[in-house]
Amino acid sequence: MSLLTFLRYYMPGYNPRKVDDSDLIRKGRVWLADMRAATMVEGLDRDLGASGLVLESETNLSPGVVSALDAVNERKMSRIQKSTLMQRFLKEFSGTKGLLLYRNLQSGGVVYLARRYRKPLV
Repeated sequence: MSLLTFLRYYMPGYNPRKVDDSDLIRKGRVWLADMRAATMVEGLDRDLGASGLVLESETNLSPGVVSALDAVNERKMSRIQKSTLMQRFLKEFSGTKGLLLYRNLQSGGVVYLARRYRKPLV
């Protein structure tokens, strides 16, 4: 899946042909994709709110990420099994089905968020 397809699927209305980066910067918009413990989202909100940025939209990408991890699990495991070094690390880092990162994404203990912020209107 290309990045463009990913963005269109998870951020409805996203069209890079309508808005270029310089326009987003000029209008004061900031995009953020972030994966963190669900308990840390409140701190993120507090910090970004203190900076003056206003949240315009938010999408929780976690369900789609879990689906993507499921879809590539067998192929990923096949490649990791060929590695002689750091298999456990590679499995965890890549979100292998059943391990800590995967389970936390699936249960909501870790969230993957896509957000759009803007500078406040003056």
